[in-house]
Amino acid sequence: MLLSMSSLTIEPARRADARPAAALAARAMIDLPENRVVFRGREDRMRAVFAQLFARSPGDLWVAREGDALLGVMRVVAWPRCKPSTLETLTQLPALAMALKDTLPRAARMHGAWARHDPQRPHLHLDPIAVSESAQGRGIGGALMNHYCEMMDGAGTGGYLETGRESSVRFYSKFGFEVSRQIEVLGAKIWLMWREGK
Repeated sequence: MLLSMSSLTIEPARRADARPAAALAARAMIDLPENRVVFRGREDRMRAVFAQLFARSPGDLWVAREGDALLGVMRVVAWPRCKPSTLETLTQLPALAMALKDTLPRAARMHGAWARHDPQRPHLHLDPIAVSESAQGRGIGGALMNHYCEMMDGAGTGGYLETGRESSVRFYSKFGFEVSRQIEVLGAKIWLMWREGK
């Protein structure tokens, strides 16, 4: 069943949304190729990382709601804050290490590879975007992406994202994103995508 867009709101997340949004993102993204190699099915570890990211890291967290139901989430970070400073990294490391446990070395390698390719020019970085599994196919991801593109165009800047799924490349291409590079980390293919601001 398609969603009636009049019943959907895209709004800034509330403080109480951080944990449910983290759970939604972990459930929706645990099977992505890049997350399979890092988390190896440990959804609890991924949920803990997202909870830390959503509650304490720079960026704007947005949610898609239908009434009281949380259906989607996305985090948008303005460059250069998308690459944490040394101080931010050191401050967050103990909590991240506790959340990641034995997945820390793989997560650090994946994140480090992504960070090395982060564009060195103004942009809004999408990291991550997720839709509840029960609500997929109803246009919610598209509504979130439209909001993201409006943010980019309003700021007059480009957009950047990473994805490990080829079908997602096709999805993001519908919003003007083009593959700028393809890399491989821990055996997983990662597409890096860019969209010019308008």
